[in-house]
Amino acid sequence: TTQNGIQFQLFPSISDIPEDSWDECLTEESSPFMEHTWVRCLEESGCASPDTGWVPQHVSFKAGKQLLGYACLYLKAHSMGEFIFDNSWAE
Repeated sequence: TTQNGIQFQLFPSISDIPEDSWDECLTEESSPFMEHTWVRCLEESGCASPDTGWVPQHVSFKAGKQLLGYACLYLKAHSMGEFIFDNSWAE
């Protein structure tokens, strides 16, 4: 998909994105939780998977052939684990 000269591509798994390409977009200030290895471990272990209600839909952004970056995205299939429902611990 292209909009305003920016191309978007969806990836159904972090494993579909080369690790070096993903990590090259990170900076020294980036959270270690955004590293390819961490996200891949979440998906491969099943912690972030369709079975747990987290469907990977990572996206790349390009201008022509130049990679601008990636976004780590998940479609949420339910509200389990949301803070609004996990308030029983406060009582």
